[in-house]
Amino acid sequence: MAGIPFLTSSYFVGELLIPNLTTATAAGTANIAELQWFIDTYEVQFLKYLMGEDLYTEFAAGIALTVPDAKWTALKAKIYTTSTAGSVTHYFSPAAAYVYFKFRSAKKTVTTESAETSPEHQNAVNSNSNMKAITNWNQMVKACEVIWQWIADNSVTYSTFSDENKGYLDYVNQWGI
Repeated sequence: MAGIPFLTSSYFVGELLIPNLTTATAAGTANIAELQWFIDTYEVQFLKYLMGEDLYTEFAAGIALTVPDAKWTALKAKIYTTSTAGSVTHYFSPAAAYVYFKFRSAKKTVTTESAETSPEHQNAVNSNSNMKAITNWNQMVKACEVIWQWIADNSVTYSTFSDENKGYLDYVNQWGI
């Protein structure tokens, strides 16, 4: 089985839409490469916050095996879910919401040689995306709570779980309190 990262562009649709993720254009290819950088950087960070350093280390090693133990595939299935409607498969993971939040936060400004700038679009007006980001973040936290409860219910199997970094995955609001 392939190891981490598990996220692909298939997770970034609907409320987590990142547009122009296609190799049909140079801009799309660049967007895919940039998203992959965010996945590579932040998916592991999320998983460490979610399960703690020790359980993450065991999970990463166990899931990378050719035939992972059932406890690792079960944990992965709790974090990365799919559903099918007709011929369409929908992907969901709180890890994707975490990466999306980091990706969109980084896009609020553009780095130029002289300074950080805010993009100005022609034929469009920039709007405040904070509420969308907050809503997606809080949905991620709810999903994390379900996973934490499942891990607690299976504490014998996942005895190295630690919630010491749980505070990094806490609810947010528009006022920052």
